[in-house]
Amino acid sequence: MLTLLSPAKDLNMDPVTGVKGATKPELLADAEVLHGKLKGMSAKQLAKLMHINPKLAELNHDRYQEWAPPFTARNSKTAIH
Repeated sequence: MLTLLSPAKDLNMDPVTGVKGATKPELLADAEVLHGKLKGMSAKQLAKLMHINPKLAELNHDRYQEWAPPFTARNSKTAIH
């Protein structure tokens, strides 16, 4: 399987109203493997790997440090609603 990872420049983490339920991501096990590799990288390494500027690399580095299952309404957001 080929996975394409695009570093987001802006994330809207405001709560979504009207969501009646959530499901577990189908590729969570794959995401956890990928996360394990990315979390161990420095912002400089991420910038080189993703071809992004240092500021965006630092932002994504911070996101990888904070990413942690189990996902709740406080630390995640629905992808489709």
